[in-house]
Amino acid sequence: MTTSLFDRYQALKASQPSLRQRDAADALGVSEGEIVTCLPQTVRLNLSATELVKRLEGFGQLKAITRNAAAVHEKDGEYTNLSLGETMGLALNPDGLDLRFFFKHWVNLFALKLVTPRGVQHSIQVYDEFGDAVHKLFLGEHSKLEAWEALVAEFGTASQELTPAKADAAKSDAADVDLSTFHADWLALQDVHHFHGMLKRHGVSRRRAFELAPEGYSWKLDASATETLLNQAAEAQLPIMVFVGNRGLVQIHTGKLQRIKRVDDWINILDPGFNLHLLETLVDQIWLVRRPIVDGMLTAVELFDKEGNTLATFFGERREGQLENPAWTALATALPAQEARNAA
Repeated sequence: MTTSLFDRYQALKASQPSLRQRDAADALGVSEGEIVTCLPQTVRLNLSATELVKRLEGFGQLKAITRNAAAVHEKDGEYTNLSLGETMGLALNPDGLDLRFFFKHWVNLFALKLVTPRGVQHSIQVYDEFGDAVHKLFLGEHSKLEAWEALVAEFGTASQELTPAKADAAKSDAADVDLSTFHADWLALQDVHHFHGMLKRHGVSRRRAFELAPEGYSWKLDASATETLLNQAAEAQLPIMVFVGNRGLVQIHTGKLQRIKRVDDWINILDPGFNLHLLETLVDQIWLVRRPIVDGMLTAVELFDKEGNTLATFFGERREGQLENPAWTALATALPAQEARNAA
């Protein structure tokens, strides 16, 4: 008789009690979403992603977790200042939950009530069409449990099946790029949000764009750059912005850093209300990138995996209409380079 996924998961958890859900899924050769659907405590939520986010506004303070293969971004805050459409949206809270939603990939929505060594844990967990985690929200002492219970009562269904994956259209960089036009478009940028549109027009990925950038506007950094950046920002009490995202969400932290700690291959920020966990072995390339905006120049440090997926991005703290903090510019541009190029 074939052992069920639930039984295999329980046996694995019994042998490794501290094993995280995602790591258990990898060990069992399934998606994390499949692990969630096999749990008897899981309830599927039958409502749209946009409607779910609207309801979260009444949950009070939550712990929001957004991750990809190498970076885990944990932030405490409330779902407020929402601006939502059918396919995209944002929660604009630079001092709290600062989120950018891409609802196309909010395919599987679940509520979980789990008994843990620390007590009963209530959460909302969102997975994409492939069973990869998009976003998780955990209730705490300052959350409104009655809002979670009302959501489950109104939208919970018995069906726990994972919505099947759809084939993703393969994307590749354009074979030929008109460099003179590409450089002119780069230098003519006025807003950081126009960068994605420029990439689409030229048919290039972010990583390829950095390779093709005008001289002095991008260069590779040494593998030590991330830890150096975080330690120096913490020591200088320089406020920075930390972006981590996946196909369905980008989560942002803005502020000064306090405690940077390395544990084996993980670089960690362990601050009150904000944690970042970055698995350094999965970082393939680190780029320093400079782009013109109407307020001057914007400097970023962006991390990629081997497939060219963005793992995390760092900026200096900046509000709309402000110049970039020169202390951030100096810190970022002085990071150890892998391939030296003249700064713009």
